[in-house]
Amino acid sequence: MIPTPSVTPVPTSEVTPTPSPAPTATPTPLPSGLTEDSFELSDSWLILKAGDKKKLGVYYTDSVPFYYARTWSSSDTSVATVNSNGKVRALKNGTADITLTVGGVEKTCRVYVCKTKLKFDNNASEKQMTCKNRDAIFDSADQFDVSVYVKISKKLLTAEDMEKELGISPSVKCSNSCAEAEITEVSGNEIKLRITPKKAGRETRITVSLNGAKAVLRLTSRYKLREEYFDLSVLDEIYYYEEGTEICPEIRPEPSELPEGISMTNTVAYYYNDRPGTAMVKITGTGKFIGSLTEFFEIE
Repeated sequence: MIPTPSVTPVPTSEVTPTPSPAPTATPTPLPSGLTEDSFELSDSWLILKAGDKKKLGVYYTDSVPFYYARTWSSSDTSVATVNSNGKVRALKNGTADITLTVGGVEKTCRVYVCKTKLKFDNNASEKQMTCKNRDAIFDSADQFDVSVYVKISKKLLTAEDMEKELGISPSVKCSNSCAEAEITEVSGNEIKLRITPKKAGRETRITVSLNGAKAVLRLTSRYKLREEYFDLSVLDEIYYYEEGTEICPEIRPEPSELPEGISMTNTVAYYYNDRPGTAMVKITGTGKFIGSLTEFFEIE
């Protein structure tokens, strides 16, 4: 009997189980409700000078915009740039629109890069007024009008544009109560002022300001020289000629007749006072006084 050979079993390879696919995360849908009213910029316009920097703020009316990416952009990066935090940098004169985009909603700030200059008509920086009233008080007849002209780089705006479209109005200020000033009209690049002197004796600085620029007019109000300010009785005396001698009667002010708190300043010149006959004296106001007086006296 032939023995049956034993069969050595072949080991079966181990079967690796197929991994189950990882579950796909369900994206969280963006919230609905983003509207034009969901956010606002802090400024709808800016006026800057080249080199200035300004950060635009963003105000949210609800939480919806936080779920969207924010993108800042400039319509003209040669004029002004903006970074991812909304900081604007002015580079050169011109205009650029800075836009914030959130989920398709855009808000824009118009940026004017320019410099403003002001000057009084005919480049006037000083004006002198003479008060004829003995009490040194002016009246309405002494009012006068003057213009200030505005120059803006590249003529991007006018003073009238600033006031009507941007709400930037010029202002005027007097350094003391000796004068009052008011702006009566802004037309194109002209600012019209009416100035009312009130009292003489002090310099008043009248300053007009617009968008950081200033123009200053120095208003000097002086007193008109009057006879009653002096004791002229010395000229009624009779003086006698002495050869080689100039006769100079002393002209003195009358403090009680002067405007309150004001001291007289003047010069006195004599003519034909070295001979017999009629001599002349000329009194000229200086400092806070203007004008002159001519008087005569006799030499025998």
